[in-house]
Amino acid sequence: MIVIDRALRILAGLFVLIFFGLLYPTWWCFLGLIPLVTGVSGISLVYWLRGEYKKDKKPTKTPEQLSKEKLSKAARKQKRDALFKSMKNEAIKARKYSQMAWNEQKESLEKGALKPKKRDNKLFSDKPLFND
Repeated sequence: MIVIDRALRILAGLFVLIFFGLLYPTWWCFLGLIPLVTGVSGISLVYWLRGEYKKDKKPTKTPEQLSKEKLSKAARKQKRDALFKSMKNEAIKARKYSQMAWNEQKESLEKGALKPKKRDNKLFSDKPLFND
C-alpha cells in the first residue's frame, strides 16, 4: 500500500508538471512539485497530520526476539535486586560504624579525655592579620 501510494503521488506530480508546465505553461505547474517531492521522499504531510506517519512506527518483533527480551528483563531485574541488596548491606554497615564512632566519642567525653575547646567570644582580635 505504501509503495502504491508513493507511486501514485509521483505520477500525479509528474502529470501536473508536464500538463501545466509544457502543454499549457502556467505557474500552476509548481503545484506538481508537492506530490512529486512527497512521493520521492516518502514523507506525506497529510499522513503526518492524521497521525499515520509510517516511519515513526516500530517494526514488529519476532517471537524469538520477544523471548530474548523477556530473558534480558529477568536478568536485569536479578542484577538490580542484587545491587539493591548490596547497597542495603553497605548502608547498614555504615550506620553501624557511625553509631560505634559516636558511642566512642561520647564515652571519651564522659571520661574527660577530650575537652571541648573554649571559644574566644571577642568580635575583634588583638592579633594582626598579616606579619609586616
